[in-house]
Amino acid sequence: LTSLPNELSSLTALRHLVQTANKFSVFPAVLCDMPHLHTLNMSKNAITEVPLGVGRMAELRGFWGA
Repeated sequence: LTSLPNELSSLTALRHLVQTANKFSVFPAVLCDMPHLHTLNMSKNAITEVPLGVGRMAELRGFWGA
């Protein structure tokens, strides 16, 4: 994968998301619109920056990247 669909933000019951070993080079902006997400694993991608919008992810307790 290189991107995520905007419709992903409508999954308000989603708490844990694993997107490891894909081809993301930019942090998917749609994730910033998922305030109920608790854990996010984006490891083994080519993302070098996390946007300020991550601050809207109020319930995020675990993030793995690099």
